[in-house]
Amino acid sequence: MQAASLVSESRCMIFERPENPDLADGRQIPLQVMVIPSLQSNPVLDPLVILAGGPGQAATELANLGLIFNKIRQARDILLLDQRGTGKLSPMRCAEAPEKLTDLSTRNLLKLQTKTLDTCLSEMEADPRFYTTDIAIQDLEALRMYLGYKQLNLWGGSYGTRVALAFLKAYPESVRTIILDGVAPAAITLPLHIERDASRALERVFEACDAEPSCSNHYPNLRMHFDDLSARFEKPQIISVTDPVTGQKLTLSADIDWLHAALRSPLYGRMTQRLMPFIIEQAYAGHYAPLLSVSALDGGINSAMFLSVICSEDVARISQANFDQAQAQPYILKSRQLNIPIIEACKTWPSRALPASYFEPVVSEKPVLVFSGASDPVTPPSWGDSILPGLVNAQHFVVEGFAHNTLGTRCTVGMITDFVDTANFSALDSSCLSNIKRRPFFIGTGGSQRHD
Repeated sequence: MQAASLVSESRCMIFERPENPDLADGRQIPLQVMVIPSLQSNPVLDPLVILAGGPGQAATELANLGLIFNKIRQARDILLLDQRGTGKLSPMRCAEAPEKLTDLSTRNLLKLQTKTLDTCLSEMEADPRFYTTDIAIQDLEALRMYLGYKQLNLWGGSYGTRVALAFLKAYPESVRTIILDGVAPAAITLPLHIERDASRALERVFEACDAEPSCSNHYPNLRMHFDDLSARFEKPQIISVTDPVTGQKLTLSADIDWLHAALRSPLYGRMTQRLMPFIIEQAYAGHYAPLLSVSALDGGINSAMFLSVICSEDVARISQANFDQAQAQPYILKSRQLNIPIIEACKTWPSRALPASYFEPVVSEKPVLVFSGASDPVTPPSWGDSILPGLVNAQHFVVEGFAHNTLGTRCTVGMITDFVDTANFSALDSSCLSNIKRRPFFIGTGGSQRHD
C-alpha cells in the first residue's frame, strides 16, 4: 500500500482549541487531525497515537508510519494530531531571511537571527507563550474525549517522548501503553548537553572505523585528519562549494563553529553516519560539498514553536554556572553555533513559567517500552536510563548500529506491535536485537566493500 492511498483512506478534521487554556472564550487555534482507520470494522477503542519530534514537527507529516505500523492498524486506529504551533495550520511562522549567508561565522549568524526573530514577532498574531508541552497535552486529552477513545497507546520519537511522558503524568488513566524512541525528557535542558552527546557519537564513529578493517585500512589517519581539519578552521577559511539545492557556485567564509556544527548533522542518521569518515576525509582534502550536502538537510521543523518549547522548558532552567561548566569541557565537537543561537534567541522570545510539578520525574506503573540508538548524538541511551527509576513497569533496549530513531528494522517494529497488542513484556521477544549491527562505512563514492 502506498502512502497516498493511506492518506485517502483517512478521516481528517479541524479541532479547535483555546490558545490560552485559561480563556476558553478567547482566541481559538485550529489543529489538524488525521485518523487512519483500523482495518477491522469494530476496532478496539485505544488507538496508537503518533507524537512527532522537534519540537516543531507536525504529526500528520508522519502519516507514512501508518505503513510501518500496519499490523497495529489491523485492530486499532492510528491517530495523528498536529501539536499546536506545527503543521500547515500553525499561526506561528517565521519567514526565512531573504539573503543567503556567505559569512558563516557565529557573529553574522546571530545578527541575521536577531533580524529574523524581530520581524517574526512583530508580524505574528499568535502568543508564543501558549505553545508549550503542558498545554499541548491538554489538547490531546480533549481530542481523546471528543473522539470517544477510552485510552491511548502513545508512540513518541525524540521530543515526542517528552510529550508522552508529560501526558502520562497528567492523565495516567488515559494511557494504556507508551513506546519511547530516543528519550528527550525535560531534564535534557537543550542545548546544555548538545556538545557532550554529539561528541560521544563522533567518538563512536572513530572507534567503529578503527574496528572495521575496510574503514581503518582506507582511512588510517581519520582521527588525526579530523584534528588537523579542526585546527585549520580555528582561523576563518574561504571555501568554494556548489549549493546542493540550487546548484549555484558559492564562496563562503567559515570557521570552527560552522565546521563542528555541520559535522554534527550527519550523526543523526544511521545511513549518514556511514558517510562520516568519507565526509571528514573529503573536507580534510579541501572538498566540502559532501559536508554541505548532509548539513543542509531540512528537518521540517517550525522554528517558532521550537523556541516556544525550548525557551520555556529548557533554557529557562539553565544557569550561567551550568552553561560555563559545560563550555569548559574538552569535547571533540565544540561549536558556539550548537548552543549560543538558542540561548540568545530565548532572551527575546516570549516565554512562560511552567509549574514546578511539570519538571518532576514521572512515576507510573503503566507499561513503557523504551528504545535508544546506541550512537544517538542528541538522545543517547543515558537519557533513556534517566527516566527508569520512576517507571516500575518499563524496559529499555539499546539498538546497536542506530542513531536518532530505531524504527528501521522489522525487529523493533515487531516488538512494538507485540507490545501494543498485549500491553505487557512477558511475551516480548527481544532476541532479534542481537542480530542488528552497525552497517559498514562508505569508503568512497562507490559505497562500502560489503553490504547488508
